[in-house]
Amino acid sequence: MARGRWRRRAALGLLGVASGLALLLYYYYAHTRLGLEQARERLQQRLQRTLPGLRIGRLVSWSIGGQVVLANVSVREPGGRAELHVEQVQLDLEPRSLWSDTIRIDRLQIRAPRVYVARDPAGLVRSSQRAGRSSGVAVGALEITDGAIELATARGIIAARRVTGRASFGAERVSAQLENAEWEGLTPGAPVKLRGTAAGPYDRIAVALSLDGAGGATGALDGYFARDGSYELSARTNGIPLQALGAQQPGRVQGIAQVRGRDRRAEVTLDLSGSSIADMAVEAAHASARFDGARWQLMSADLGAPGLALRAAGSGDGLTIALDIDGTIDERSALAHRLSELAGLRDLRARSRVHARVAGRLPGPLEMRGSLQASQLAFAGLLVAPADATFEVGGWPRATHGHAHLEARGPRWGGIATPVDSIALDLAMPGDASFRLRGTGTGARGRAALVAHGVAS
Repeated sequence: MARGRWRRRAALGLLGVASGLALLLYYYYAHTRLGLEQARERLQQRLQRTLPGLRIGRLVSWSIGGQVVLANVSVREPGGRAELHVEQVQLDLEPRSLWSDTIRIDRLQIRAPRVYVARDPAGLVRSSQRAGRSSGVAVGALEITDGAIELATARGIIAARRVTGRASFGAERVSAQLENAEWEGLTPGAPVKLRGTAAGPYDRIAVALSLDGAGGATGALDGYFARDGSYELSARTNGIPLQALGAQQPGRVQGIAQVRGRDRRAEVTLDLSGSSIADMAVEAAHASARFDGARWQLMSADLGAPGLALRAAGSGDGLTIALDIDGTIDERSALAHRLSELAGLRDLRARSRVHARVAGRLPGPLEMRGSLQASQLAFAGLLVAPADATFEVGGWPRATHGHAHLEARGPRWGGIATPVDSIALDLAMPGDASFRLRGTGTGARGRAALVAHGVAS
């Protein structure tokens, strides 16, 4: 009997000693500078298995229940093109999971994160890390407040401010909500506001996104992403400025885009009828393309506008393009008007078929080479028909330069036949159009060779 009581007392004593040691360890790691530093190093080393570029500036506090507060947390992508800085992180973790294969975080709160993403030499935002499920960290719930994202583009910095969202990750389902993100730098004036949701089982997550911009511009996207890598998205736009999509020309986009694919491969169809590019109203615009990573192939694209009907096909890599274009054009088109201004031709009237090859890097400069067969070509009172022309243009659209060569037969001046059988015309762009006029004529005294040089202002 006495022996049993002694054993119980010994057990209670050992338990008290163990509890005391545990409390001393907790006090050491939670309330001393050296202990907090050692705990910070242990947590950082453990998390770096999943995020190699992670750095924890300071461990502010942690409780025996696993509530941890971190300050000045940063993650740098190995390629150096992306950086994340967080002012404060609060997380509720299971302390025992620090010594297991997977760290379990019941709740993760991120305050004032700042993300910076740079462009790579190819001009696209890319990551050197492959996306995929991480087996190192399991998060139950995520909350982000007062976040910011900065993207370096060819036109400068595009930034999202006041980013707020939350997400929960269950054993079988995920639910996420982007409550607010205000993008600045996409368009002049007011910021573009984004809101979105993602929800569903991990096998197939449904997504939805809405956009509200200045001047009544709106956009919406919905679709899904599946675990097997497949996805399908549908986007609708109304009045989205072209500049928000990276173009330098003014204009607005409206229409529907469909994207369907798996992993890095996708098929895209577009219907942008009713859009505008600069001062050209687009009556019909349809396109279909295939993507394999950054490489793409334009199967077909049709564009219809006043005085213009074009069909294009080609391929490219990222923003580098090579397109073949065929179609018809007349003086009503904004393109013909612009080319006549560049060439110094006034009162241009034309009906012609055109073939061109366009190559370069978006949004420019681009090079264009091609030929034109005109059934009617008239300017400054001179009518030449039929006419054949070749042209080469570079530096489009900002610093356009180039030259064109035209050959025509049977010119008429002011509606009256001339004695000239044929002419050749050379034009240089921009500014004044220098020309050389060559021809042969038939008169009462026989044939004569005609040569003229000049500059047309």
